[in-house]
Amino acid sequence: MTARKLGPLPVPAAAPQPQPSPDRASAAFQYDRTIVRWGQGTEMTAVEAALWHASDRATLRAASVVVEVLDITPDWRRLVHGHSWALGRVPRLRQRVVSDPLRIGPPAWADTRVDLEHHVRRVQLGSGGTLADALAVASAMHEETFDPTRPLWQATLVEGLPGGQSAYALKLHHAMADDQALVALFELLHSSVREPTAGSPQLPQGIHEPITPLRLSAQHALQAVAETPLAVSRAATGAARTGATLLRHPARSIVASLEVAQTVAESLVGGAGAGSPLLRARSSHRAFHAIDLPTERLRAAAGRGFADGMLAAAIDALGRYHAALGTPLDELPVAVPLQLRLDGSSDRFARARISAPTGRMSAAQRVAVLRERVAVAEQRTTVDLVKLAAPAISRTPTALVAQAMERSNRPLALQAFVVRGLNRDAYLAGGRVLRMFSFGPTTGCALSATLVTHQDQACIGFNYDTAAVTDPALMSRCLDETFAELLADTLLEPAA
Repeated sequence: MTARKLGPLPVPAAAPQPQPSPDRASAAFQYDRTIVRWGQGTEMTAVEAALWHASDRATLRAASVVVEVLDITPDWRRLVHGHSWALGRVPRLRQRVVSDPLRIGPPAWADTRVDLEHHVRRVQLGSGGTLADALAVASAMHEETFDPTRPLWQATLVEGLPGGQSAYALKLHHAMADDQALVALFELLHSSVREPTAGSPQLPQGIHEPITPLRLSAQHALQAVAETPLAVSRAATGAARTGATLLRHPARSIVASLEVAQTVAESLVGGAGAGSPLLRARSSHRAFHAIDLPTERLRAAAGRGFADGMLAAAIDALGRYHAALGTPLDELPVAVPLQLRLDGSSDRFARARISAPTGRMSAAQRVAVLRERVAVAEQRTTVDLVKLAAPAISRTPTALVAQAMERSNRPLALQAFVVRGLNRDAYLAGGRVLRMFSFGPTTGCALSATLVTHQDQACIGFNYDTAAVTDPALMSRCLDETFAELLADTLLEPAA
């Protein structure tokens, strides 16, 4: 299937829009105040900075692509105008990253000119286009490197799906927003009605002085001196000693730093085996696969939670994939979020590495084993190690962090995410959102699986590193089989 790129249109002038009723106007104003709270702050957090610096390594690029299936093909001018509208209300969408070259402090977000002809594109599929073809366009988006001189987002409208449907893909860097924050952005910017509505009152946009890398370093240095002069003096003395040691014993110093970075990286996920020989290679090339099914059916199949069912079916598929390629395995290391639930209390950065059973067993048995092992991991983890280690990681030389993360994550066959999606009718430029898939980062793992709930549907996006998953079609068939069998398994307990 071939896809033809269509040139983007210039941002159109704002067209007259119908005025909302007083009640809707009041609601719109409150809605807009919520929007401008998203993506506030002029500097990255320690976690954001660590993700940004690690992305210098192609295999560790932390970006997500959300793909929405729309019931129609929206009007292109209206869609572009909607992005222009969003720029005025979400500061982060019009900001780029400025890094501190001396690593005294974190990178900053700086206002910049946004060229929507670069950020918003459209693609026309050839005759007989399918969702798989649209996902191929989205996976190619995922492979593209962000231009650091521009805001860290990219949108593409894919036209030509059956029945007049289309797909909208939005890519954001995880330093800008993780999957849950990305869905929160969608919640804020999607309309509840198909018809055009008047925008909420335009709030003033923040005006910031231009930021350059050297100016940022100077600001950080002055701030550090003002806040902790004694600490800065000690740090300077320590830095001088470290520099002298590095000059005298460069190899020893680099190895020591690498060991520290490796220890931190491994502490984030624990230990669970050496991994699969089939999944060792890594690259920046990706392939996507999507599965959607009724949330209640998945919940009923898995008993007390559909996250357990998603994990069980994905791990079963990995076992079948290995068996089909002549390398059967009984266990594989995987990374799972702690407290897999959708009540808003789980910390999406809290991760645990567990050994997952891939041998032949019933879905009920696999779910039970996974629950037990995740529970043990939760009891073992009493602090959020990612947030605890992020300040040190963000200031560690990028090459050392990247090497440590690659060594630590390479054995992982899978990392899983669970995201609460939209629980209402949502429209994008007049197109109703039928499905919402998120394809999270692999960050050194063989593949990722992200479950997003959209109204009554569980939408699961799989992101393969094709250097590890060398037969994506086989992996997709295995996933389709295991999810179908999970729903048909009558041995599982009923939903509580």
